[in-house]
Amino acid sequence: SGCKLILQKSRALGFGLAHFAQCLSTAQLSPSVYELQLITTLVPNMAGSNGNIIMKGKEDMMMEHIASDDSFLSEALVPEITPGLRVVRVLFRERIFSSQFLKDFSARAASTLGEEISSEAQFEFLLPECFRVCKERGIEFIVDMLFDKESWI
Repeated sequence: SGCKLILQKSRALGFGLAHFAQCLSTAQLSPSVYELQLITTLVPNMAGSNGNIIMKGKEDMMMEHIASDDSFLSEALVPEITPGLRVVRVLFRERIFSSQFLKDFSARAASTLGEEISSEAQFEFLLPECFRVCKERGIEFIVDMLFDKESWI
């Protein structure tokens, strides 16, 4: 019978999808692991030395961080490392960006892949390389957000 593996972010800074990918690559999952669930924050530490959130260029920083994490994680989703996977779930805890900003970001990424966003799959395209690898392997790929607060502005 199959099993589910859940990896959750620790409180250490910078510990996110790239770190999970490194753990997966090192571990070489058993074929009996059919579901992988990753829980982390979308953007790691964006605080300045005084503890205030850095707002200038936050969108660019977020896009670079996501692209980097997407690249690392997609490399760990190959059959040699994760042979039995059927489902990959990524849950981001979000504290800075509004849902509308992230939906727009996801829509732009989807259009570059020639994909349409459905209401059920509004955040999958935040990780376009992972989406592509999972689609090629026939793996269900789910990305969702848990917002600490919502901005309607």
